Amino acid sequence: MQKFLALAQQFARHPVAAYDQALASIDGRLEHLWIKRPELDNTPLIDALEGVGEALNTDVVSLLDETPLHNIRQHCEAVAEKVDNDTAYGLKTRMEFQFANCLYAVCRALKPQVVLETGVAYGVSSAFILQALAENGSGVLHSIDRPVWWVQDSQTYMGIMIPEHLKVRWHLHLGTSKRLLPQLLPQIGPVDCFVHDSLHTYHNMAREYHTVTPHLNRPALLFSDDVHRNQAYTDWLAQQQPAFSATLSSDGVRHFGIALVK
Repeated sequence: MQKFLALAQQFARHPVAAYDQALASIDGRLEHLWIKRPELDNTPLIDALEGVGEALNTDVVSLLDETPLHNIRQHCEAVAEKVDNDTAYGLKTRMEFQFANCLYAVCRALKPQVVLETGVAYGVSSAFILQALAENGSGVLHSIDRPVWWVQDSQTYMGIMIPEHLKVRWHLHLGTSKRLLPQLLPQIGPVDCFVHDSLHTYHNMAREYHTVTPHLNRPALLFSDDVHRNQAYTDWLAQQQPAFSATLSSDGVRHFGIALVK
């Protein structure tokens, strides 16, 4: 009932955003009736980074030993201790660092000028990306996310993991990727690294991949969290045939994907 009332209020204040959210909720509930979950490999993190390194002709694995990576992890862990797990996003599922470690290492190796991500929540991945950009001394991160409509102060927690001194390279765009990606991509120039971590339905994931692909630089990296949920990522791989790709998992169930296009 609380969520229904919140959605009604959202329709009154922001009808377009509420409409998008209602459609996304329906899509997510119906998807399980037809979706097929893909069979995915579980590539160890070191093997995946070695593969990226070979494709880029650089050492990526050694970047996992950098002090700034350990520092940003400690910072996120310290912030997590102060955040109530009953807030907008729920913290327990957001503190898996393998995805973030991978993002840091490849952003350090690729030295992207433009990184684009969908989905911020507390900003763990955002913080690791921004730390890598700071170490590179160049590059910006554009992030797309929308406040959680059923929690009044959810925007307070958005990006809370990001240290203030790293926000100089951060541009937050509030809204859905469906609305904002087509507007933003022509403005920010070629994308060197794209990270999907927003709504994990087939339609939304596929739409994001295919909207961003024509705007990817060469070489460029595409990351996607939760690729185990549907075949959107594996379909994109089959169509694009990237130079390198891998799927990784820390628990054998949830997977994220990394692909390098050249």
